[in-house]
This record gives sequence, structure tokens and C-alpha cells, in this order.
Amino acid sequence: MVDVANLKSGSEAMPVGQFDLVEALRKRPFRLLRIVVSDGTEYEVSHPEFVMVGPSAAMVFFPPDGMEPPVYERYETVALSHIVRLLPSDAATP
Repeated sequence: MVDVANLKSGSEAMPVGQFDLVEALRKRPFRLLRIVVSDGTEYEVSHPEFVMVGPSAAMVFFPPDGMEPPVYERYETVALSHIVRLLPSDAATP
């Protein structure tokens, strides 16, 4: 688990870096992953191919029910600077 919310002093959380996210996606066996962003939004990632990581943002893809990669029906772009936690999907949010 990468939890960087308390690494900076004060109330501002330190963002998860590009390499932290890539490392979490490359772990084998892959475990369901939750990406938590600064506004409290959580993205559940069921397959590592449903996230593409760039230098400043990640694209999170959402498949139709029952479909596997490379099929998706929508996606959202998330700024890496707003990702504050990467958690196993079964972990409770504090």
C-alpha cells in the first residue's frame, strides 16, 4: 500500500508520483486497487490495463459490465497531483 497522505507537514497531502502508480499496477499477482484523490473520489481498478499513466495525469478506464480489456465504455483523466492514496480495493478508507 502506498499511503502518502501524512508525509507532508500540515493539512496538505503529498501526491502519489508517476512511478508509485506504475509500480502498483505492475505488482503480480495484481490485486484490485483503489485510487483515492484529494476531493475524496475513489476509482476502483480491476485490471492493470484499465489505467494508463502519463507524466502528469492518469487515464482510468471503465469497462462495461462483464467485459475485459481492451474494451471500455468511458474514462476519466486524473491529475497525478490529486492522487493521495493507492489502496488494495478491500482496504477500508480511513
